Amino acid sequence: MIKVKRGSSWADALRSYEVLLDGEVIGQIKRGEEKDFEVPHGPHELAVKIDWCTTPAVPFEYIGEPVHFECGNALKGWRSMVAIVYVLLWPSEYLWLRNVESGSANQYRM
Repeated sequence: MIKVKRGSSWADALRSYEVLLDGEVIGQIKRGEEKDFEVPHGPHELAVKIDWCTTPAVPFEYIGEPVHFECGNALKGWRSMVAIVYVLLWPSEYLWLRNVESGSANQYRM
């Protein structure tokens, strides 16, 4: 099982993110929500997506213990004023996803 927790940012508040395991949609997650997803044992890649903005896949291996992930969008502080730039020029950096235990992450531009 993997656990995915989405932040409570106001950007995209009314919309769900798709959760992708190995490129296939396995569910959706709403603002502030935490969800569990069953996955088979072995190596996998996880990503989240909204419209054409998708995180780079974060690799992990499921060996029977829960794997924890967090996700959200890059629009905090001054970045919220340049949302259109992220969506049009950096669609792979609009959202972020990280494996909480390993620190393996796709994080946003600074």
